[in-house]
Amino acid sequence: MTSTQQPATASRGANARKAFLPLLIDVGLPVGGYYLLADGFGLSSVTALIISSIPPALSAVWAAVKQHRFNGLATLIVAVNIAGIITSILTGNARLMLAKDALVTSTLGVAILVSALVGRPLMSSALRPMIARGRDDVDAAWRRLRAGESPDSRRFRRAEAAFSLVWGVVLVADCIIRVVLAFSVPVHTAVGAQTIVLLVALGIGIAVGRFFVPVMGRLIREERERGVRPEAAPEAAAST
Repeated sequence: MTSTQQPATASRGANARKAFLPLLIDVGLPVGGYYLLADGFGLSSVTALIISSIPPALSAVWAAVKQHRFNGLATLIVAVNIAGIITSILTGNARLMLAKDALVTSTLGVAILVSALVGRPLMSSALRPMIARGRDDVDAAWRRLRAGESPDSRRFRRAEAAFSLVWGVVLVADCIIRVVLAFSVPVHTAVGAQTIVLLVALGIGIAVGRFFVPVMGRLIREERERGVRPEAAPEAAAST
């Protein structure tokens, strides 16, 4: 392996770990913690659900503190967890604790749908750094396309909105299915079933969203090339 391949491999590994860690904290720990507490230590479903919901809430608070700014999603996650814990303690109903998680995905899904319909797609904030990868010229091309300064702006905005619409529909559907599971199957089964539904929803969102990412990437490359051409002429003239 060459020296140039090693940093690239290390970077991909770091990105994979960075992407996997939130899934482990928000999905793996709560589900694994629930079955460990319920089956291993014999705690009630309500108690096991309450304790296992702590890691995602703490993760949301830490993310907000680390960013040094208000985080609406983190606030929503913490508020929903607190409301779910209080409600479950007062009623002793573990199903309400399960249904609360769907509130986060439904709220996020509806917000993404609305943002796409009004022309301010929320998923772009997550997609843009992945495409730009810290390159100023790529980011500048994205800005020009987004601002309507390019002949390809309309096509870019359509692809951008479609990407967010896909994720909005997927998250709303995920919410509906998980609420149905929370109130229709045994709690012990619903915990694992809801996780499977969530992972399938994420897989569908990634798979369908990939149809639009190459279109956006191609338009950005073409716009970036248009942006550098005017500067290339003086350099070429100076070299002659």
